[in-house]
Amino acid sequence: MAGDMFTAELVPDQHTPGGPVLGDFFKSEVGAGTDDIGLGDVIYVTKRTVRPANGGLPHQTSAVRLRRLGKWSRADVARFDADGEKMFVELEGLMG
Repeated sequence: MAGDMFTAELVPDQHTPGGPVLGDFFKSEVGAGTDDIGLGDVIYVTKRTVRPANGGLPHQTSAVRLRRLGKWSRADVARFDADGEKMFVELEGLMG
């Protein structure tokens, strides 16, 4: 990949079917401070289709974000996973 691009392995969350895929991105899509993107960095990709309530034409939006993670123990990760699952169940309940 050229110096202004990087490749990321994209893994769907546990509630989305499908396996990992590779995606190529321009560093400029992520923003400043991306010259040293490397193994272990976490990239979030969000893509949505917005359908206006007034019946206008749908359009797509996307965002690519870099998150540098701290050093966490296995217990920390297990707690984060449990908290996330609890939040998902609560939000799912609100959706009916």
